[in-house]
Amino acid sequence: MTYEELQNLITSNAKAIDALTHALNQEREERQKKEIAWEKDRKEIDELLGRVARR
Repeated sequence: MTYEELQNLITSNAKAIDALTHALNQEREERQKKEIAWEKDRKEIDELLGRVARR
């Protein structure tokens, strides 16, 4: 493998790692948003069920 081929391989791998890291970070952010929304919904359901139980 020539020096230039090695440089191209390193550059390609770095770009792939960067793209995968970005995708993983986006997925993590989306999951966190969904967890926050689910927790909010769960609290609202608990509150509504509590109101129903008191009647």
